[in-house]
Amino acid sequence: MRGSPYAPGVRRLALLVPILLASCDKADLGPADTGTGDGGDVDAGSRRCDPQSELGPPLGVPGLSAASGATFTSDEREVFFSSPVAGSGQKLFRAVRDDPRAAFGPANPLGLVGTDEGTNEYGPHVVDGGLTLVFHSDLDGADFDLYLASRTNTAVPFGDTSPIGDANTDAEEFDPWMAPDGLYFSSNREGSEDFALYRAPVVPGGGLGTPRRIAELDSPGAEWAPVLSHDGRTIWFASNRSDGPVAGDMDVWTAERPDVDTPFSNARPVVAVSSSGLEFPSWVSENGCRLYLDRGAGGPTLIATREP
Repeated sequence: MRGSPYAPGVRRLALLVPILLASCDKADLGPADTGTGDGGDVDAGSRRCDPQSELGPPLGVPGLSAASGATFTSDEREVFFSSPVAGSGQKLFRAVRDDPRAAFGPANPLGLVGTDEGTNEYGPHVVDGGLTLVFHSDLDGADFDLYLASRTNTAVPFGDTSPIGDANTDAEEFDPWMAPDGLYFSSNREGSEDFALYRAPVVPGGGLGTPRRIAELDSPGAEWAPVLSHDGRTIWFASNRSDGPVAGDMDVWTAERPDVDTPFSNARPVVAVSSSGLEFPSWVSENGCRLYLDRGAGGPTLIATREP
């Protein structure tokens, strides 16, 4: 039954929680490595950046001109994203490159079990070393909900697709991001016409608790696309709040917190990546030196890099 705490998606997330917590404990909180900042020469992990420096202007990622919601494996050699397919809706794809400085090769559809030509899939986020995929879809035919698929190793396709139990409602749920302290997403539940950010916390014994609105990041506008740093202390998100770089436009914002048990504060726009168009963050490197984002509702994928 939809919303049951025993839904398959929640059971799988319960198994994932210890891995996520371990990865949080290993987060590098000091100076980090960075790429060159050139969209055609992303050299993951070969140079250092100042984690307090501002992001540079975003540049295109070769091979991802028609990609939206792109998320990567930690070495940035494998990418998962959404792209339209004529007559079939919006589907999820995978592409690879041999070197993080190279362009991505041809995109291959994931062909998730349970999806068909009448459904749309967006917002992939891959965790657990590429073994677990969360995304949002209109698989039930009524509204967009959050789903999960998993696989035993990266050489095989993802298996059955399951709804993520208590995270879903009869409203819309978008943009899932699995972090060590819970599942983050955007939703227009609670009778709101605009979308706000929510977190379903990790509960003792694994699994997810009741989603709560992240009140400190609310605005009279809409909030979408949460992306969290590897240590969970920084969040990036999209908002069209009136005090942004372009009033009423969808821009990238950020906020911080000293630890995962403290509310976020100091929400502010990331001016360097803003334009008169629409921007949505999609992924950040584990060292915090590279932020990937969409410009426009359907891409392209861009990368902004911190200065050394």
